Amino acid sequence: MAEGPRNGPHVCGIDAAHRKVHAEVPPRVEYFLTDHGRTLKQLLGPLGGLGTERMRREGHEAVEVAAPVAG
Repeated sequence: MAEGPRNGPHVCGIDAAHRKVHAEVPPRVEYFLTDHGRTLKQLLGPLGGLGTERMRREGHEAVEVAAPVAG
């Protein structure tokens, strides 16, 4: 079953991401793309480009997001 916003992203329910909970204080949770999730990047990349172009047309500044560090 897909998880709600308080418990994690819905992508875990469609096998697009794996959720790893660390037994630490404060709590720490990491999400990793599965092979299936990586195939979705092919769809999401162009969609993000459309959003960036719309922001540019409306005069908003785009913010660059750093890629996560592999670990």
